Amino acid sequence: MNIEHVEERRRLAVLLAERGATSAGQEAALAPLDASFRDAQLQAELEFVAAGGVTIEAVLTKQEGLPAFHDPTQVRLRKERDAKWAPHHAALEEMRKAFEQRLGAIDTEIDAIQHAIGGKVAENYWTGEGEPAFCSITGLPILDSDEILIVLAGAITPAASSS
Repeated sequence: MNIEHVEERRRLAVLLAERGATSAGQEAALAPLDASFRDAQLQAELEFVAAGGVTIEAVLTKQEGLPAFHDPTQVRLRKERDAKWAPHHAALEEMRKAFEQRLGAIDTEIDAIQHAIGGKVAENYWTGEGEPAFCSITGLPILDSDEILIVLAGAITPAASSS
């Protein structure tokens, strides 16, 4: 059995694992910040309404006069409301940006390897999750240009669609 681009596939396997771990780490790290942001946003909205702020729903249901969004008091209340949750949003976006930069660097390297070997890592057709497909014998990523994958995908897709 001759497997092409073994070293490149090994590097792809490492990068795919790193990407998965980084994505999982991003979800875990962002969850508390996201919850904090949503709590701060809800609290600010409740304070906004309690202070006399008009919500979008109130403006939409208002039948006469100009929308309350042009009222200077409403503009001030909205600015105060937004200022209360803005630090939470900034912290969340800052951490998200750091993760996106790491993921971007990993994706750039994955794309460069795939371009160099003339094929991309195949998605797993059998689970439908879009996860990378790995050979059960070698543990190496399967490329979409691999003949065996094309044959199997061709055989499985019609069989799955007729079920």
